[in-house]
Amino acid sequence: GMWSAEKRIHLLVDAVPDDCVLVIVGDSTHEYADKIANARRSNVLPLRGMLNAEELRVAYAAADLFVSASDFETLGNTVIESFCAGTPVAVQPAQGHLEHVKDGVNSYFVDYNEPEHAKRKLQQIVQGGPHDAVRQPFDELSEHFRNLDFAKALSGTLFEPALTKAQAWRAWWRWVCLIEPFKRLMLLIVWMILCLAAMLITRILYLVSCDPRFKFMCRAGSAREPRRQDANVNAPKADVVTGDAESGTWATRKVVSAPDKIAIHNGKVLPAQDEQAFEVSNIS
Repeated sequence: GMWSAEKRIHLLVDAVPDDCVLVIVGDSTHEYADKIANARRSNVLPLRGMLNAEELRVAYAAADLFVSASDFETLGNTVIESFCAGTPVAVQPAQGHLEHVKDGVNSYFVDYNEPEHAKRKLQQIVQGGPHDAVRQPFDELSEHFRNLDFAKALSGTLFEPALTKAQAWRAWWRWVCLIEPFKRLMLLIVWMILCLAAMLITRILYLVSCDPRFKFMCRAGSAREPRRQDANVNAPKADVVTGDAESGTWATRKVVSAPDKIAIHNGKVLPAQDEQAFEVSNIS
């Protein structure tokens, strides 16, 4: 197979028993493949190169036990291939390996994360005969995979239930389509009623609300604002014109005010920009 780091082939090199031979078959363009190819020992034989279907079948059948330390397999095609070739497996108990392998029943689980423990477990499997200890359940599973029509099984498991569900939904949707226009019309009517009600409520609130007063509940902005009394003390003194238009008597005096000039006319205080157009005369 593919020689890549996630296959964790280097753990197999450390776990192989002394009286066994580990044959590693596969290839890759990763730097990890170079590391595995150079991992030759007296009982480790890396055979770098991809095999065709016939060669791969012969390689599986020639082995007494197929081993894999991979812990990321989603399905574990190599396990099924080994079963079809009649070779038991000793694999890492993780991910896709858990689907078909039952430890001590049809094959074996070995924790390759602990090399010494894995080495002792493989030694026990080899001494007891990899195939003899699990013969009947393994042979039944192997026969099942060899005679299994994968395309038909996949269709029956995934495609046919999905198509049946889709047909039932399509039949139900035909009836839904008949009432769909009426449902949308009712939704439109409800929407129009709600819009009119919202418009009426806002208009009523606008009519009954007059001279609204606003009050800051907290300080506005992040800058510190001066207090009202401080502002009045430091405000410039403006000219105020007081008088009576009928008698023609007028007077000026300095007062503290925010506008530059204030006019008091007939008892009303007017800002300079709101002053009535009249001549100021007889100022005393």
